[in-house]
Amino acid sequence: SNINNVYFVDSYANTYPTEDMARIFENICNTNEDSMLNTYPNLYKKGVYLRDIMYKHFPSLKETTLFNSLKSS
Repeated sequence: SNINNVYFVDSYANTYPTEDMARIFENICNTNEDSMLNTYPNLYKKGVYLRDIMYKHFPSLKETTLFNSLKSS
């Protein structure tokens, strides 16, 4: 399928908006160096949005490796 048509990590993420954000958060905090979110542009945008919100409210997170799985834009 077209990578530009992927908006949810899995079918469970599609059940509730909060579950969608939880699955995105799970993937950006993954200990792997590369997240599946980097493959799908719409998921990547959600990940960057959530990461940036976290940085805004918790600036000290910028100095951690918490979001290393999400490639820099």
